[in-house]
Amino acid sequence: MSKLSANQRQAVWYTWLPLILMAIGCFLSGKLLTEAPVGAPGAVVQWTVLAAAVLAAVAFGLWYTGKMTWQRFIFILLAAGFVLRIAYVLYTGYTVRAHDVWAKNPDYGHLGYIRYIAHNLSLAGTNASQYYHPPLHHILAGLLYRVLEKGGMADADIAEKLQFLTIFYSCAAMVVCDRLFATCKLSDKARALADAVVVFHPSFLQLGGDINNDMLALLLACSSVLFFAKWWYDDTRTGALALCGLFLGLSMMTKISGVMLAFPYAVAFLWKLREHKKRLWPPIRQYLIFGLISVPIGMWYPIRNLLMFKQALNYVPRLSETSSQYIGDYSVMQRLFTISPGQLSSPYQEIQSYSYNIPVSMFKTSLFGEAVGSYSKGMQGGIWAHIIFFASLILAVLALLYMLMNLKSKSLKKDPLHAVWTVLWAALMFSYVLFCFKYPHVCSQDFRYLVILVPVGALYLGKFLDDNRSKLANGLLTGLTGVFCFSSAMIYALPMIWQS
Repeated sequence: MSKLSANQRQAVWYTWLPLILMAIGCFLSGKLLTEAPVGAPGAVVQWTVLAAAVLAAVAFGLWYTGKMTWQRFIFILLAAGFVLRIAYVLYTGYTVRAHDVWAKNPDYGHLGYIRYIAHNLSLAGTNASQYYHPPLHHILAGLLYRVLEKGGMADADIAEKLQFLTIFYSCAAMVVCDRLFATCKLSDKARALADAVVVFHPSFLQLGGDINNDMLALLLACSSVLFFAKWWYDDTRTGALALCGLFLGLSMMTKISGVMLAFPYAVAFLWKLREHKKRLWPPIRQYLIFGLISVPIGMWYPIRNLLMFKQALNYVPRLSETSSQYIGDYSVMQRLFTISPGQLSSPYQEIQSYSYNIPVSMFKTSLFGEAVGSYSKGMQGGIWAHIIFFASLILAVLALLYMLMNLKSKSLKKDPLHAVWTVLWAALMFSYVLFCFKYPHVCSQDFRYLVILVPVGALYLGKFLDDNRSKLANGLLTGLTGVFCFSSAMIYALPMIWQS
């Protein structure tokens, strides 16, 4: 057998091996539970604490012996993210912080969609409830549901087990984001900092514990962006752009909002055409390949529903205006710039009409989701929520400002990809705000529609660490990131022990 090239060895060690180990770990963790948990079993708590202690001991041993490298630190960081995710999903029931999933009516919502595919091995002849969504996640989850059901497992237990599919998506997203940061030429130190933000960001934990389609759509979108970056830095790699199109199409086949990546990609394609204006056919040929792959995969289901149900391509069902969540009576200025006393009274998002301010709701839901009741007890509802709120706010503002600073001509000349990231941020933010006004309910303001901006922000925090020469500023950034990560662990992992 011929020896692997340097790039192949890197793919094995940094991508495939972590993914395989995480997949095995998710499967084994799912086997730990034999019934749907109310709280985490004592044995599971013990194993989680043991795993965390082992990681801490390994990290200390490597540091003490002088053998700690940034790459080894990143591996430990990813392992810690895996343990955190497994801990979270083991004590979090599938209806906790869930979106459109109901235990009392398992034939409705996303679980109903999954169950229909499991029982019929076909798509539904309706677009009611959540059936309007593209079906990739529901197909995968439906096949798993069918296997478990044939094995004699009860429905409630199967629903809990589906979380180990979505939590694997969250684990895989950590690896994909790490490869994205490496492709974007962050140093190992800056990559570790960017990885830490993704590993511990609450949005990745919440979506990983939800059995709806958000986490798979996010993983596939991140994968598309990764191969886009690979192509950007070497535009002779037609295969990389083809994979970018494949993952874009699959993301849209999971959730139609994946199409938002098309806007920054269009800017990048025009930029590359400008660079290759003397030889236009090679990039045009690549773009045709990209389109021939991504468009059919991404658009077949919306077109199916358009033909069958006259469903608009960007269809989203509306809630009633009599709902307690309805906030359509507030003006544009109020929704964007006015904050009610009720919305300022807590770091958590309240599903009440006074939570009408879009930026505040966006930020709150990025950290705690919409389920305030799940934080009403214990330490997780106290000081750590306020600490992570302000740490995250500072990090987000810093990342945004540094992204905008890199739009100056000198930075764009050095790496035009800054313009692409900015267009991605602007397109998503514009679409999100428009969505909030078109569907004026509190739940429309959830950050889950913007989670792909987390790795973009993490990337710019890493770039700041690489570009800035001030040891004080870099030290403060590193310390603040550490506070953010520790606070997230205190909020999302320790409740497992308190509830046991």
